[in-house]
Amino acid sequence: MAIDWYMDFVDKGYEPAKDELDALFYFEPAAGISSEEAAGRIASESSTGTWTTLHALPPRMRDLQATVYEIDGRYVRIAYPQGLWEEGNAAQLLSGIAGNVFGMKAIKNLRLIDVSLPQGYIRHFKGPHFGMEGIRKMMRIEGRPLTGAVPKPKVGFSAREHAEIGYETWMGGFDFVKDDENLTSTSFNRFEDRV
Repeated sequence: MAIDWYMDFVDKGYEPAKDELDALFYFEPAAGISSEEAAGRIASESSTGTWTTLHALPPRMRDLQATVYEIDGRYVRIAYPQGLWEEGNAAQLLSGIAGNVFGMKAIKNLRLIDVSLPQGYIRHFKGPHFGMEGIRKMMRIEGRPLTGAVPKPKVGFSAREHAEIGYETWMGGFDFVKDDENLTSTSFNRFEDRV
């Protein structure tokens, strides 16, 4: 027997547990898809579900699936069991709630609006290495805001060009030059050369 299970992810009477992650999405279903089915698809795709029809599931899958517990117009709240997420892995979490889920044809428009993380998950993130106090001490800057800039365009400069822009930025009074998130260690601008 085939399992087409999107509505299994919807339970408007569900009360999320304190140890669950809670996400708020704005969504618009594609033509011909009801709000409840669209919400179920969001919960499915962002947890244990899939877009294809399944024929068998191990029982533990039910314990890991997300649950739509509130639909308010175009907003949906979804609870995710903490066991679905690897401790300390923000990339895996974002891949789940802000990755493939945005590519579904059944959803015309989707935005992740807010996420509440349970303390049991947060405790695996130790925080910034230095923190604001440590950065201020290292930079010897007190009593004013720290300022920074990101060279634009975000990619395309050579390491030398990037360094020249960084120098001009610092001479102009900024404290920091931040690499754009898309600028890693590309063939034309290696991280070590840039530093």
